[in-house]
Amino acid sequence: MQDLVNKAANKYCFATATIKSKQLLLRCRQSTTTGCKWYLRLAKVKSSNSFSVRVHRKMHICKRADKSSSNCKHTGTPRLIVSVLHEDYSGEFQTPPPKSIMSIVWGRMGLHCSYATAWKGKKQHISDVRGSPEKSYIDLYSYLYMLK
Repeated sequence: MQDLVNKAANKYCFATATIKSKQLLLRCRQSTTTGCKWYLRLAKVKSSNSFSVRVHRKMHICKRADKSSSNCKHTGTPRLIVSVLHEDYSGEFQTPPPKSIMSIVWGRMGLHCSYATAWKGKKQHISDVRGSPEKSYIDLYSYLYMLK
């Protein structure tokens, strides 16, 4: 959910500050200086990986910065790189090299990311697709049982 909020914040040139992580409370960073009332509160649904929106105040009263201004220059994070790769290369091990990933992120979102960030995002994407070694080791027994 936070990835979606971060993408929207970049697209519409807003910054968010996470207040609590268990419930995911997000507030506009300019709330202290300009009194902006934008607010989003999400809660995890019990026995699920889903979140539900509990409170959403939609209106920003702060000024949006232009994309070219220094207030709106964000850099890509590995989580953001992973979300882009999941969209374009879902279920695929073969992804572009980090230099190409940097170009994809710049073209799609207008975000700069370093080579190391692109590399970390690529490794995390591959890990998400393959699964963890621990899970694979546990699954090995069930595969051996089926072969017998």
